[in-house]
Amino acid sequence: MVELRPMHRKNGLLLAEMMRHGYTITTLAGAAGVHYLTIWRIVNQQHNPRAATAAKISRILDSNPRQLGLTVWGKTGEPPGNDG
Repeated sequence: MVELRPMHRKNGLLLAEMMRHGYTITTLAGAAGVHYLTIWRIVNQQHNPRAATAAKISRILDSNPRQLGLTVWGKTGEPPGNDG
């Protein structure tokens, strides 16, 4: 059974921009060229996107990652805090 998550555990900024531009999780994933579960995990704050994915989403939604509430992995694609 799917566990419902409260709204405060979701990325409301991203959801609002998706709705404003007429995207669903599936259609945004298709436009960004990623799997729909990637977008689902980002929306549900279970995953931080890599810089390239965040850039694609931002470009599609005519915004920037910070305005969409996205925490982006470093330029190398490594999670924050992995200094070596």
